[in-house]
Amino acid sequence: MLNNILSSIRWRLTAYYTVVLCVILIAFSFYTYKVLARDLRAQFNHAMVRSTEGAITYFENLTAMHASVADSAASTVREFHLANATLAFYRDDSLLAAGDSTIQHNAEVTNILATLRNSRDHIVDSTKAAGLRLVAARVPTNEARVTLVIQEPLTLYTEQVRHLRHLFYIEIPIAIFIAALTGYFLTAQTLRPVAAISQQTESISAQTLHTRLKVENPKDELGQLAGVINALLTRLDDSFAVRKRLVSDASHELRTPLAVVQGESELALSVPRTPSEYQSSLAIIRDQSKRMARVVNDLLVLARSDAGEQALWVEELYLNDVVDECCENARSLARQKSVHLEYEPAPDDIPFRGDQELLRRMTANLVDNAIYYTPAGGRVHVTLASSAQEVRLTVQDTGVGIRSEDIERVFDRFYRTSASRSRSSGGSGLGLSIVKVAAESHLGRVSLTSELHRGSCFVVTLPPSGLAPGAESES
Repeated sequence: MLNNILSSIRWRLTAYYTVVLCVILIAFSFYTYKVLARDLRAQFNHAMVRSTEGAITYFENLTAMHASVADSAASTVREFHLANATLAFYRDDSLLAAGDSTIQHNAEVTNILATLRNSRDHIVDSTKAAGLRLVAARVPTNEARVTLVIQEPLTLYTEQVRHLRHLFYIEIPIAIFIAALTGYFLTAQTLRPVAAISQQTESISAQTLHTRLKVENPKDELGQLAGVINALLTRLDDSFAVRKRLVSDASHELRTPLAVVQGESELALSVPRTPSEYQSSLAIIRDQSKRMARVVNDLLVLARSDAGEQALWVEELYLNDVVDECCENARSLARQKSVHLEYEPAPDDIPFRGDQELLRRMTANLVDNAIYYTPAGGRVHVTLASSAQEVRLTVQDTGVGIRSEDIERVFDRFYRTSASRSRSSGGSGLGLSIVKVAAESHLGRVSLTSELHRGSCFVVTLPPSGLAPGAESES
């Protein structure tokens, strides 16, 4: 039970909010208590000073009418009434008159008289006596040095401070409880959209990836979270669609050669045949096996690329040698298709760091692709150039071209257009996908410009020196 409570964001937010509020309230209450207690003490002191000044004025008025200081002191003590204070008059250290016997026997009075005598101040006070405050003031007379002492208990001040302290003791816990309760319900209200998002997300499966979360306010944090989840669902939906199409196309791509291999095998085994007929069947089986192996290898490269596991066998090489070899190997295909293949090599060797096999497949796919889709009598022009900024491999043909709406998709796996891509050409529909993966694995890019019935131009741009030492491939 406790673990469930502690694991709940609602309870944790309420606890954090309550603790922070508790600290703030305690600090604020402590500060307020100190300030109010100081102000009450200042008011108490000010009241005693005013009482002292009033008593002195009363004494001075009586002195003006009486000849004796002692009589004036006695009259002042008897007639000047203060709510809680007691008055006493002293001539030097001798008591002239006192309103209460307690002030006569207070040892602190002697100390305050001595303090006043040694001080230049007109009034001095003391709170050394327990629960009492004493104020001593010089009384101006012509006959003798008279001192007025007022004693007042601190009962009223301590009661007010105690009442203030008890008020904080009661109000702080009540305020914290109310705040915690309010915070709990406010947190529940705030997290309600999160619960709705969680419930909606939980109901989404591989069959319902097209479902999107409802976004009430796309500008707040929860709306942004829902937007991120919707974007993720869109990517997953697209990925699942690609995978589904990939499996469908791959199975279709492999079904034909498998059927041919199975048919030729059964035919060869059904009746005795001549050696030449066996050789013909085996040649067909060999060609179809190569076709299936090529499709499987291409799929393996693409699958590793998708998983981020496309490991490159990086080595030092000359890129011009790789392109030369691919163009020479493609010349026989060009002769069969009656296509004129032109190769314009770089004037100098191009040192390069990369995966030689992947670069070879990239170049061969581009050249073979151009030859396949160029009609007889057409021309394929291959150019390799290098500069301080980049290496450019250009493959341009005068073939059937590609429609503008299909240019962005020709690098998708198994994608063919009705005009320029067909299985009858012998391709698997993966060649250009391999080209893109190979270029990006070497930190380059591939671009295409094409015009229908006029031809296409593929340009692969690579770093001038290939991959840096220790660089990881990223597919």
